[in-house]
Amino acid sequence: MAPAHHIQWVELYAGENFLARVMLTPDYTKANSTLTVVFEPVESITLRGMERYNIHRLWENTRDRSLRYLN
Repeated sequence: MAPAHHIQWVELYAGENFLARVMLTPDYTKANSTLTVVFEPVESITLRGMERYNIHRLWENTRDRSLRYLN
């Protein structure tokens, strides 16, 4: 992406609970980030990602996920 068209931030939610926000700058044209999240025991959860572009405004995507427990 060119600096004139870039992602300003990305947010991650579990259901309606805010987990994290990653702030980005137009200096890097290939934005990439990794978030590690530890959940309380539940069978499934809906993850929602939101990102704000400087031109296109707000975008949102959700995924329902089943969680496996590691012993």
